[in-house]
Amino acid sequence: MKQRSIWIGAVAASLLLGGCGKLTTMAVPEPNVSYGSNQPTIPKRHLAPGVNVLEMTLSPAEAKVSVGQSARFTPTLKLSNGQTVYDPLLVAWSLGDPLAGTIDDQGIFNPTQPRSTVVRCELQGKIAEAKVVITPAVYSWQQVPSPTQNDLFAARMISRNDAWVAGANGTVLRYFGSQWQPYYGQMAQDAT
Repeated sequence: MKQRSIWIGAVAASLLLGGCGKLTTMAVPEPNVSYGSNQPTIPKRHLAPGVNVLEMTLSPAEAKVSVGQSARFTPTLKLSNGQTVYDPLLVAWSLGDPLAGTIDDQGIFNPTQPRSTVVRCELQGKIAEAKVVITPAVYSWQQVPSPTQNDLFAARMISRNDAWVAGANGTVLRYFGSQWQPYYGQMAQDAT
């Protein structure tokens, strides 16, 4: 009877954690992902009265960014008073494709979808653009020792820092933060 309980517990944990059928993995965006809008940001600073923008460029002019990473863009403003200014708070920021991600008033772009778009800044009718290619997220598995020698059969990733695995002899482990911890909940007790 004890062996049957272990078997039932392992199967239940595998189905619960792994789902029925083929176990697949994919990048899932974090909850509450906000996409950009067609509305540009509102500049936080203003030029002195009578000072005009003669020329404006954006650097980098081209960027390749992975989903989950960010890129900073900086405007270069050549002004009528002879100054050259690099202040992202002077310009209005926007994206060519608002579904590509978000850009804040500091010129920091956070992509959410693999695609191509442009980052745009505008001031006094002058516009500068940078081409951006967004690539899929790059993930890698980190090796973290687990507190068991039992075979592990199923895994479920909840988030980057939260995962569950189930295995032989009623083993249930939770990866939380940076380490694996044995789980001694009701399911694990029923299986032993």
